[in-house]
Amino acid sequence: MTEPQTKKVALVSSDITINIGDVIIDIHGNRGVVDKICDCDKCKERGFYEPVWIDAYANQEYITESDRSSGFSSYFQIGSHRFPEHVDRGNTLSQINKLEREAAQAARRIENLRMMLEVTDDE
Repeated sequence: MTEPQTKKVALVSSDITINIGDVIIDIHGNRGVVDKICDCDKCKERGFYEPVWIDAYANQEYITESDRSSGFSSYFQIGSHRFPEHVDRGNTLSQINKLEREAAQAARRIENLRMMLEVTDDE
């Protein structure tokens, strides 16, 4: 018999529930949604049914027993539960600065490519 798709997950002194459709944001800013919850025998044995989440690039990630044991330290948000204490402000600001530089470079490159199309259209 398959377990129901909603599982209770123990976290320190309180319980949280992870459901299919819950939003996930890891500490690197990657966002996704819980797609399914594993119900294999190993998960049943461990007492933790690993949620599987899909990010914006269709990559599949698991929230593992190790994640649970560490208090979900690799995550900023799981469903309605947020863990702001897991955010390294200095690292996060550094990531923002890097992404802003990359976005500016990409915008310049797009502009150049559009200009190239306009020139070839004129000929």
